[in-house]
Amino acid sequence: MALNTGTLDATRVTIPGSVAQIIDYLKYAINGILFHRGVYPSEDFLVEKRFGLNLLLTVNDSVEDYIESTLIRLKEWISQGRVSHVVVVLIDEDDGHTIERWVFDISVRVVATTLSENDLIREMNAVMKDIITPTFLPSIETPMVFNILTYAKDDVDIPDGWEATHPHSVIDGEHDTLKAFNSLHHTLGLSVVYRDEEQ
Repeated sequence: MALNTGTLDATRVTIPGSVAQIIDYLKYAINGILFHRGVYPSEDFLVEKRFGLNLLLTVNDSVEDYIESTLIRLKEWISQGRVSHVVVVLIDEDDGHTIERWVFDISVRVVATTLSENDLIREMNAVMKDIITPTFLPSIETPMVFNILTYAKDDVDIPDGWEATHPHSVIDGEHDTLKAFNSLHHTLGLSVVYRDEEQ
């Protein structure tokens, strides 16, 4: 597991529901990236109906444990206003170069957004469609591994097994911004930097 530390100025968040929405979104987003970008085979996933969509969750025990343990730590840190962004990197298993870098930028709004349950479902439906149907991304033929990077304040307690790492930048990558997700008190911007071998 990896931890990147950096500077962050954020307002302390006291709305547990907003943080829970973020964690829910990240869980499905990370799983969606792993499935739709071919990091793991389709038999490693099961379909779950959420937000009016057929979303996928891994049944690979080690991957599930890694994601869940990361999200547990993120829930604590985001509720304390200690995380600026979360990054999912897809890495070429053969040469170690980063193929894609999915960046979730977390910002806190001073004034909460009013969201009904239906509003939240529509919001999640729209942002997940960007992740599960990324038509602009090139196909990937090489075997991959992934890592989750967390950019947090310097004084966070680093869990056992986590370590500082480099940012896994994509050299000469293309950049696209996707639809942001809005929870009660947060906005999660999403962008992806990717290597386009066809150009």
